[in-house]
Amino acid sequence: MLIQFSAGNFLSFRDQSEFSMVASTIKERREENTFEAGDLRLLKSAVVYGKNASGKSNLLQAMGFMDYFIMSSVEEMDDELDLREFSDYFKLNEENKDLPSSFEIVILIDDFKYRYGFELGRKEIVNEWLFRSERKKEQELFVRSDTTNFELSSNFSEGSGLEKKTRKDALFITVCAKFNGEISKSIRKWFRSFNIINGLYDNRFTTIRGIQKDSSLIQRISTLLARLDTDIEKIEIEKTAIDEKRYRHFPSEIPEEIKRRIMEDDATKIATFHKKYSKGKSDSFVKFDLEKDESAGTRKIFNLAGPILETLAEGKVLVVDELESRLHPRITRHLVSLFNSSETNPKNAQLIFATHDVTLLDKNLMRRDQMWFVEKDREGGSTLFSLDEFKIDEEKVRNDASYSKDYMAGRYTAVPRISKDTSGLVRK
Repeated sequence: MLIQFSAGNFLSFRDQSEFSMVASTIKERREENTFEAGDLRLLKSAVVYGKNASGKSNLLQAMGFMDYFIMSSVEEMDDELDLREFSDYFKLNEENKDLPSSFEIVILIDDFKYRYGFELGRKEIVNEWLFRSERKKEQELFVRSDTTNFELSSNFSEGSGLEKKTRKDALFITVCAKFNGEISKSIRKWFRSFNIINGLYDNRFTTIRGIQKDSSLIQRISTLLARLDTDIEKIEIEKTAIDEKRYRHFPSEIPEEIKRRIMEDDATKIATFHKKYSKGKSDSFVKFDLEKDESAGTRKIFNLAGPILETLAEGKVLVVDELESRLHPRITRHLVSLFNSSETNPKNAQLIFATHDVTLLDKNLMRRDQMWFVEKDREGGSTLFSLDEFKIDEEKVRNDASYSKDYMAGRYTAVPRISKDTSGLVRK
């Protein structure tokens, strides 16, 4: 489970900003939208709003970068690579070029709460830390400071002797996981289930690989598409011959295993079936090619269906940018409600997404602590806050407020301030 995430000096986040999935004490939709996890009560979903270029996508990119770096930092880096450039530090303030980029996450694994983070300098990991707590007592497992100074507790013996095997630009926790450290492996395994996708792009291969791993997924996707009024009765996977000639077009540095996987994905076709009518009656089906014959919205639903249903089935965490793109608002609302429902989300999977769909700012769907906003200050730095903590004239937002109407009116900020000046727009 995801409890908390924070990042600083990354993209538009000049200062350390914190995002939390811990439920506040408000009462609305407590049974539906929250769940107990140890001594915590966590949210099943959260939505992030903000104007274009406010930084909402950057928040999700920060999560994605931390995930990527943990999974790949043991690979050899280019000696000329500036890690802060690699992690896209905040470039609108002169002082930030000499400051590290920082990332920290708090997660729950097997009743233990882990707080892990690191700071990236130009050429090295400046700081790295891991703490563990059961209930409220936190224990230090390791602290790395000044790049090469390691302090290991007796509860982290798996790291003993690996300090000198850790390059200055590699994460200690990743090295320990590579040497089969149990705690490190469990944290790295958690990140493998931390699925971050962009709703604007084609995630078809993600869904196809999910089907290849779980044969029951195709039937559940068919059921979801049918219930979303797409007129699709069923879906089938079809394999075509792999075009071996395409191998010669791959760059030579791509591993053979990756080349083969891409080729196999390309050779997988999705067939959709619709009812065929004659004189008002249906007695057969017409087969469509998903990519050629279905709408962009239907393809988007299919692409999202795999990650969503897999996340629900396994109690994972799914992060989606631009969830609503190409989707009708009622469909987006239904997908979010799948996570808020105990019936469809018995394992307490979590959904975090960014959107411009203001119809989801609805007290019948979301709590105030599930609604997050990103606003930029006059120097271009993004700030992050939830509706539950936002105040208007020193008063918190009431639970009977019209959230979507007030947001569009600019009462919560985080909306574009559009100039009415039209001069210079028309060619003379």
